[in-house]
Amino acid sequence: MNLNKITYFLKGEKRWVFLDQLVFSATSFITTILLARQLGIGSFGVYSSIVLFLYLILSVSNAFVVAPFQVLISKVKQPGYYKAAVFQMQLLVVLLFCAISAAILFSEIPFLSNYSHYKISILLLLAGFLMQDFFRRVFLALDKGFEAFIIGFVSGGLQLIILLIYSINSSLELNDAIIVIAATYFPAIVLAFKYYGKIVLPIRYFRFYIAKHFSSGKWLLLTAVLQWSASNFLVAASGLFLGVKALGALRLSQTLFGVLNALLQVLDNYALPKAAIQFNKSAEDLKVYLKLVTKQSLYFLLPIAVLVIIFSKQIFFIAGGTEYVEYAYTLQGMAVLYLVIFLGYPLRIAIRVYMLNRDFFIAYSASFVFSLLSAQYLISQWQLYGVIAALVGNQLLMLAYWQWVLARKQFLLWK
Repeated sequence: MNLNKITYFLKGEKRWVFLDQLVFSATSFITTILLARQLGIGSFGVYSSIVLFLYLILSVSNAFVVAPFQVLISKVKQPGYYKAAVFQMQLLVVLLFCAISAAILFSEIPFLSNYSHYKISILLLLAGFLMQDFFRRVFLALDKGFEAFIIGFVSGGLQLIILLIYSINSSLELNDAIIVIAATYFPAIVLAFKYYGKIVLPIRYFRFYIAKHFSSGKWLLLTAVLQWSASNFLVAASGLFLGVKALGALRLSQTLFGVLNALLQVLDNYALPKAAIQFNKSAEDLKVYLKLVTKQSLYFLLPIAVLVIIFSKQIFFIAGGTEYVEYAYTLQGMAVLYLVIFLGYPLRIAIRVYMLNRDFFIAYSASFVFSLLSAQYLISQWQLYGVIAALVGNQLLMLAYWQWVLARKQFLLWK
């Protein structure tokens, strides 16, 4: 491994971007292990379903607010006003989703009876989760990696300290766990306000920028729902067809693979705005940048993936205990899946930079239809092997389509 390349990758803002994602992934990783061991499989299953819901809302929120910001920030003439407008958009989105979620949770629908004792806790968790993630992603897009790292460190550090105290001194109830995690977001949000700067602007600018986001994000908004469905529909289906134990094993496997997901998130949060800048120069500059980022990241990604595949049983035993060892193959499958996702990331970024949001949407539509049509057969025939095969098939289908679209524009990254 070339130490000079590692040093280059970790210097300046890149260092803070990497550390921010490392803290975020490590916090998620350890929190999930603690909760899985403390709550028991039933309560952990309920918690996992709440997390799936949070990520659905997050994907919709990011599609309308953060994703257009990552590309447009390099082009706007008044970045101060634009930052203020984006914050106000995010605040409106959070209030809207909290109101919708409250209406659903307090509706006394029989299907939601498992969540009746956690209504207020879930709403606090939703608000804190969305705002903290918004600030992290915006700071990363603004080349403020240190600020992103600090707010992630504050919330993640508090979360781990409190949960560890619970794990040592007493048993942990699900409602307590949700409140603890929600409460740790708010000190970080207060700190983020200090870093963010002015958030007041004339209403005419707000209307202008919200129109920009609607124009840019309408396809991304639809894609966000399909993107969540393409990944989590299969996870939910595994619980429906195979039971809670299989769902728990798959969710634990996904969480454990957050180590590799850290690098993928760095590409999404940091490389996309940089790629947009390079594309403003020329398509060739974009190609050079994407190749460089991919090769540098591969130095970190590949050794981790290999270790996970070799030691999957040992990792599952440490994380979940003896009952999870028989599902170690799910972790190996996730390693293969994430390598496919990673190797296709340059195509994903290129599609985003070219603003081909319609084609982004079409690819995820095809992926979701494939999941919908194949899920019952694959799961009934091969159980969790079928789930993993479907997830890999989803990615290959999307990448093939994006490659075809880019080839029509004479943009071939790898020759």
